[in-house]
Amino acid sequence: MPNIDWVDDPDAPHRRGIRLARPARRNAIDLAMLLEIREALAVWERDPAITELCISSAVPGMFSAGGDIAAFVGDGALDPAYQRRFLDTEYVLLAAIRASRLRTVCRVDGLAMGGGLGLAMACSRRLIGRQAVFAMPELAIGLIPDVGASGFLARPSVGHGLVMALSGYRAAAGEAARWGWGESPAASEASAVGGLEIDALAGNFAALGSAFDGFAHLEKVLPEGDHARVFAGRCSALSATVFWYLLNEGRVATLGYPQRLAVERDLVGKLTASGEFPKGIAAFLGKRRADFEFGTLAEPLQPGRCLSLARQWVADSLGQAVLPDTQEME
Repeated sequence: MPNIDWVDDPDAPHRRGIRLARPARRNAIDLAMLLEIREALAVWERDPAITELCISSAVPGMFSAGGDIAAFVGDGALDPAYQRRFLDTEYVLLAAIRASRLRTVCRVDGLAMGGGLGLAMACSRRLIGRQAVFAMPELAIGLIPDVGASGFLARPSVGHGLVMALSGYRAAAGEAARWGWGESPAASEASAVGGLEIDALAGNFAALGSAFDGFAHLEKVLPEGDHARVFAGRCSALSATVFWYLLNEGRVATLGYPQRLAVERDLVGKLTASGEFPKGIAAFLGKRRADFEFGTLAEPLQPGRCLSLARQWVADSLGQAVLPDTQEME
C-alpha cells in the first residue's frame, strides 16, 4: 500500500497536498517516501500554476514518529549505505522545502517527533491542532536532535532546547505556539504533556558553565523514577555533550537554515562513525539499554575525554560542514 496520499483539490488547482499515510509504522518516514516527496516537489516547482503545498497526516492522532529506525537495519546490523543515503536525502529535501518558491503549509494535529518534526519546521507555515505533541528524543539512540533542531529547539531559549533534548520532554500545542513554532487555537493552553515545569527548569540549563552536568541538573529537580529522569539516564553522554556544545556555540545563531543543517549532518556522521548511533539503534530495536562508549548521562565514562571530543567535533563541523548537493544522490 502507498505510504503517501497525493491530494489534488479541484476547487484549488493551485494547491497540491501530501498526506503521510503509514498507520502501521506511525507515519515513520523511510527513504522511499523522501524520494517520492523530493521528486514531486521538483515537478511542482517547475509548474507556475502551482503555488502552494500542504503537508498533513491521514492518520488520526499521529503526524509522524520520525525516521523509520527499523529501515536502517539490514541483515541484523546497521546498513551504512542506506543510512547515508537516507540522511543526505532527508537534509537536501528539508533545505529544498525551506527554499521553495511554493507557499508550504504543514498541518500538525498529533505526535510529531524527530524527522517528522523537522519536516513540519521546514515549512513556511505550521498550523498546530489541539492534539499536537512535539518531541526530539534522539539522544537516547546515540544521535543529536537534528533536522534543524539547533535552531527551533533553542527558539524559546537554549535552556528550553536542552531540557527537551535531555529529558524527552513532549511539548503541547499551546507551548509550541507560544514558542513561535506555529499557529494554534490552543495557544493559551500551555500545560505540559510530561508534567515538567519547563520554563523554570530551562533557566537552570541556560548556562551550565564549562563542565557539562545535564543529568545532575535534572536529578536535583526530578523525583526518583520520573519519566524525564529515566529518559535522561539512558541518553548517550557523548551525544548529549555534543548537543550542549552546539546549542551554546554562539556562531550557530548566525547560521542560515542550510548551513545549520550541514553542521548537524556532519555531527550525525561523526556519531555514526564513532559507533554511538549503531549501538543506540541496536539497543532501541532490542528494547534494552545501550552500551555507549562514553556511557550514559547517569553513568558517564571518561567525562574529560568526552567533553574534549565533543568540543572538537562541534568546532570542526562549524568550520567545514557542507550540505550535499542533490546531484550527488542521483
